Amino acid sequence: MYAFKHGFFARHLLSAVEPGTPEWQEVQDLNEAFRDRYQLVGPIEELLVEKILSESVRFSCFLAREQQPAMVRSSYYPLNGNQFVRYQSAIDRQLFQAITELERQQAKRKEVSRS
Repeated sequence: MYAFKHGFFARHLLSAVEPGTPEWQEVQDLNEAFRDRYQLVGPIEELLVEKILSESVRFSCFLAREQQPAMVRSSYYPLNGNQFVRYQSAIDRQLFQAITELERQQAKRKEVSRS
């Protein structure tokens, strides 16, 4: 596969964001928003929010990449239209699955606490 250091192909997506930069602050704000929204309890919920954050950042990178002119992106990301659709579908699927699983875990936890 592609071994780029930045963008939606990065092996360590969030580590490519330098602390103190506007991008870093955006990721921190998004992380805080997810944590406020879901009020996490336990390591599984923590892990799922990390997955949601990661896929959200990956999706943002994908959208930014999609908006670049074709000549600029062709040298850095040698993908055709079908490959972009597959990447977008994979990101969408992973994000949806993580959100669904987190909400399922939380509903299960709340049901147990009511009993």
